[in-house]
Amino acid sequence: MGQAVTTTSSMDDDDDDNVPRLVLMKGHPGSGKSSLALVLARSLGYPLIDKDDARDTLHAAAFGATTTTTCVSKDSTCLGRDEEERQQGDQHIDLNQISYDIMIRYVETQLQVGLSCIVDSPLSRVEIFRRLANLACQYTAKVYVVECTTQDESVWATRVQQRALQDIGSASSHKPRSWQDIQDLLESYPLDKNTGHRSFQWPLSYSDHTTAGASVEFITIDTTVPTNRTPHQLAAEILSRHPDIIIHRTPTGLTDTRVI
Repeated sequence: MGQAVTTTSSMDDDDDDNVPRLVLMKGHPGSGKSSLALVLARSLGYPLIDKDDARDTLHAAAFGATTTTTCVSKDSTCLGRDEEERQQGDQHIDLNQISYDIMIRYVETQLQVGLSCIVDSPLSRVEIFRRLANLACQYTAKVYVVECTTQDESVWATRVQQRALQDIGSASSHKPRSWQDIQDLLESYPLDKNTGHRSFQWPLSYSDHTTAGASVEFITIDTTVPTNRTPHQLAAEILSRHPDIIIHRTPTGLTDTRVI
């Protein structure tokens, strides 16, 4: 896991350990977010809700577990070939959106009973974040967005290729299987001509991630950088006011960022 950890916060930390914590993983396929989510879940004892558990199950139920994978265009993500044909047909089934809906429903169930949880998904669409942040407001939970990045693209590409070999013939075969698939996926996100940023590149400023009443902290981890941290140390740094992670609002409304 990476040692470059950056944190920002949209509200003051009230140090209330009694409120549930909603840990939202963020990152592209192969960024290491699922591996980190497992580490955090085991260390903290939080339930882990993985969007792809729903996605894989729906994919297998609808098309079987042995569909081939292709990236069909710059306007779509990497889909199983059978699914691509079906979505272009009359039924217009969006299994990805259904998977997010299932994931969010499970999150709400955990928060209803006062449980913290870790949510594993790309979180590339800000509207998904807002739905989850609104739930956090409703149930008085603190939100931590943990974004996994990969500055070393050779490591990233190797991860994608290795996972593709493991996923052949499985219900996970709808995922990107090559570096070109990843590039096509990134290009599929809408481009803001004013900023030059793709839609997955949020938050760009404090105003981009403000949700009324939500306590939100943003942590960025480069998972390609070696680290000597134990899982417990990493979890503590992410979820507590560690002396090396100082979080506060600046007078301008933007957030202070420090790297440890």
